[in-house]
Amino acid sequence: MQDNELVDQLNFLRRRVAELEAAEADFRRNRKTLQQLSSVVQQTEDQVVITNKEGVIEYVNPAFERLTGYSKQEALGNTPRILKSGRHDEQFYKNLWDTILSGRPFRAVLTNRKKNGELYYEEKTITPIKDTGGQITHFVSTGKDITNRKRFEEMIQQRNRELALINKASQAFIAVLDIDQILTTLLEGVQHLLDVSLCSAWLLEGEPPALVCRQVSTPQALPIIGWRLKPGQGLAGWTAAQGKSVVVADAQQDRRYYQGIEKRMGFELRSIVSVPLKAKQETIGVLQVMDTRSNRFDHADLTLLESLVATAAVAIDNARLYHQAQQEAATKAALLKEVNHRVKNNLAAIVGLLYAEQRHIKSSSAITRQGRQIYQTLMNDLISRVQGLATVHSMLSATQWEPLLLAQLVKQVVQSAAKMAPPSQKILIDVSESPVRVAADQAHNLALIINELAINAIKHATTGDNVTQITVTILSEDDRVTIEFRDNGPGFPAKILQTTDAFTSIGFELVQNVVRRSLRGTLHLGNNHGAVVTIKFREKPSDSSPPVQKQPVCQKGYRYE
Repeated sequence: MQDNELVDQLNFLRRRVAELEAAEADFRRNRKTLQQLSSVVQQTEDQVVITNKEGVIEYVNPAFERLTGYSKQEALGNTPRILKSGRHDEQFYKNLWDTILSGRPFRAVLTNRKKNGELYYEEKTITPIKDTGGQITHFVSTGKDITNRKRFEEMIQQRNRELALINKASQAFIAVLDIDQILTTLLEGVQHLLDVSLCSAWLLEGEPPALVCRQVSTPQALPIIGWRLKPGQGLAGWTAAQGKSVVVADAQQDRRYYQGIEKRMGFELRSIVSVPLKAKQETIGVLQVMDTRSNRFDHADLTLLESLVATAAVAIDNARLYHQAQQEAATKAALLKEVNHRVKNNLAAIVGLLYAEQRHIKSSSAITRQGRQIYQTLMNDLISRVQGLATVHSMLSATQWEPLLLAQLVKQVVQSAAKMAPPSQKILIDVSESPVRVAADQAHNLALIINELAINAIKHATTGDNVTQITVTILSEDDRVTIEFRDNGPGFPAKILQTTDAFTSIGFELVQNVVRRSLRGTLHLGNNHGAVVTIKFREKPSDSSPPVQKQPVCQKGYRYE
């Protein structure tokens, strides 16, 4: 029995020895693994922080020391709050603790602060560690430094915002012809994008030119609107005089800076960017961007401002040209109105003088009855011609000397001439509709022609029932215009149609000369149930038209060119 017990004990001891040997082997393997893991943690570029369940730091790896600037001795016993940057609110940290205390990992991008105060971005993962009973004992935090990536992303975002601003401002500038609105759009965009204390826009105005403040971006700067700087005064004056941009890190240390402006506003300025507004290589003003902090602006800011200013300067120049054109148009309109008024009055005065001369001749005993009749006829013709000119002048002045509808011109001139007919004579007028328009100089010439033809028809085309029918047809083909003027009278005598010296009267000689020399057209006389006059001319006569040539006599009439 004793031997059996001894054997059992011996076997038990053997098993224990085997278990201990196995445990020792496991310990050695685990120790090796732990040493390997420790070596990996020590050498990894990611920072590793281990805290207890209360959040007190118990371990940091060398990557943590290199990134944060805190040594291992400084970190141990502290909490990760030594890295707090102030960029995250309390709700952020509450969400963090709620997540990890529930046993779940927490992942986020944090903005932390190094020992020297420099900010950095970290892609952080915090994992809870539990014991065999499922209780949290530690937290392992691993972090990757992504500062360069974040700054690059921020730079891309900033450039996108800048491009969006330039695009938006360019579209706004194109659509606006008001200088103050252009400047307001420019200053508001710069103020919002760069987050600065003040922006101001100055333009060169007056003779001699002075730099005048036209717009500011903040209410406290309103007192400087309208200020005038002497040539070269202040940084704005220097920029305008030199035509060059300038970036000043601390204006208080720059002798070019004019402090009178900041005294008027009540706050001190430090950083300033001053950029010239140029149009057609000429400086027309200055944009100034200012801040109360020193060293606020860099080359990227200057590049952005110069791009914006280039677009704004073109828009300002266009707006100025537009307003100048408006003023010149208003001046021209006023002068034209005055000239039209004077011409109208002069023509009316001439007609009045002619009527007065008629009355004088009627009462004169020194002239025979036959002579008075001849004289009265001449005076009536003169009055009709002047009234024809007055009619076309009134029409042109009403349209500000724009091209006139030819049909409307013909109708009004014939109606004006018809007023000279005796009360017993009935005048019927028919003018075809036509889209043809004639320029001012053509209108004057055509008014003289139509007036003469109308007077001739009223005198000679009266039928037995004392009715005169005047029919005018207007046709257009390519750039040639044809006017056919006909009446219902006996027609032209044969000798007028067959003789080259047919135009012996002043009226027909006038028609001939105006058609040939002024309109550079052709005149054709014929008979077809009354007198027919056909006039052809170019709708837009050219100074390079070929010289006038006479055409041979034809069987149907006589043609002039």
